[in-house]
Amino acid sequence: MKKVIATCILIVGFLFHIVGQLEVPNCPRTVKDIDGNLYEVINIGGQCWMAENLRSTHYADGTSIAHVKDSLEWCCLEVLDKAFDYYIGTQHMAAKYGVLYNWAAANGDTSSDKGIWQQGICPNGWHIPTDNEWAFMEQAFEQFDNDRTIAASVNATGHSEVHSSKHMDFYQILSCFCTNAAGYKFYDSSYDALEKKAAYWSATEVSRQLAVSREFDHESRTMKRMEDYKGYGFSVRCVKDVDLNY
Repeated sequence: MKKVIATCILIVGFLFHIVGQLEVPNCPRTVKDIDGNLYEVINIGGQCWMAENLRSTHYADGTSIAHVKDSLEWCCLEVLDKAFDYYIGTQHMAAKYGVLYNWAAANGDTSSDKGIWQQGICPNGWHIPTDNEWAFMEQAFEQFDNDRTIAASVNATGHSEVHSSKHMDFYQILSCFCTNAAGYKFYDSSYDALEKKAAYWSATEVSRQLAVSREFDHESRTMKRMEDYKGYGFSVRCVKDVDLNY
């Protein structure tokens, strides 16, 4: 157990070291994908994240992704077959909930021009977040939550008044991932958890069959790390590339 804790500490320390080597970006207010969809952007701990689920059905070079809504066809997809669907197969759902991609479609075959991120379905200059980037976001969540708890405690004692901007940011960030929870599509082509949960792919593989994802629970406003079958249909949020500061 002590070894596990020590390893976790080292990993977190490494993440903060890496972030320290990066130029903190000035996030744009919006970003547009190849299909012309416009997305709000939010800064989380110095990372620029899309604040809405991706809706693109084409890669940045214009290549289309197969829309597979037939249940038998989805079930028979190979692990490297790229496909997307809308919740219950209905296109109008995309405006609010975005598109559900299997892992192969989300990550595609394209890395960023810097060669260290997987661009996948994201617009140019953006990429699919890695497991480490999701972990760094979790650290930001925890910091906001700690600030919120401290503020509530101090206010309750009557000794001082703490500025509440971080308290608001904490809920604002969680809302960006929990509101309009798109649910998911299983490998057997069934759908579940609309408005209850949202699952997001990472670029990080566990094995040929499994990849890391993050699940957000709308009711409890929590997130957790998962290792899921690549044939599931999950949502995508892109992260802006940053420049290494050598």
